[in-house]
Amino acid sequence: MPRILIVDDDLSTREVLAEQLSAPDREIATAADGVEALATAVTFGPHLVITDVSMPHMSGWQLFVHLRGHRETALTPVIFATASRARQDRMRGLRLGAVDYVVKPIDLEELGLRVSNALDYGERLRESLHRALSGGVAGSLAHLPLGSLLQVLSLERRSGVLDVRVPELNARVLLRDGEVVAARPRDREEPTGAECVYALLRAHDGRFLFTEAKVDLPRQIHKATMSLLLEGARRLDDEVRHGSRVQASE
Repeated sequence: MPRILIVDDDLSTREVLAEQLSAPDREIATAADGVEALATAVTFGPHLVITDVSMPHMSGWQLFVHLRGHRETALTPVIFATASRARQDRMRGLRLGAVDYVVKPIDLEELGLRVSNALDYGERLRESLHRALSGGVAGSLAHLPLGSLLQVLSLERRSGVLDVRVPELNARVLLRDGEVVAARPRDREEPTGAECVYALLRAHDGRFLFTEAKVDLPRQIHKATMSLLLEGARRLDDEVRHGSRVQASE
């Protein structure tokens, strides 16, 4: 039975959305801010989170990052619902990895369709991940984004070789106990290390192959996997807001 968590600091919004999305074959939970939502998510195990962006104590952006850091919610689809019509905010949510972004006042009929699509997407994502973690199985980044795959490989403490081919880069990423230890292109010299990972994270289309294996290579990337993903998200965010790629020290 699909479980949906609705997060908004406005009581009337929570009540309207909960009523609209209620169905005999669904469970609905609500939270008034990000802090409450995070605690609820760990026990409720939502298949979808719909969250406002501007909230006290913890914003929707911050909630998203925290959800990605927990094994139980690392792959949970998130829809941002906000009053902001700014394109950069919409792009920020999508670049971070949200499955959708809706603007208030919300068209409730349209939201119902978006929710159904998001739940279907989440199911496909879990199936793709299960196949990928079986070892030696190729997959599509359109079905299983690289960031989501790396998050779960990290939480599962997997070791192996992740070959990734995107439109502008064909690279190999090595993991040991869930941590990315090295990354390099297969057909050219640059970019390497963390910069290679950031370049791969920019792509939305491509293919991957994960093969479990023992990795003895000395560590060349010293950021934790989750730190790499957060830095990758920050760079994408900056690119959207400023229209240029931003470099940062590893």
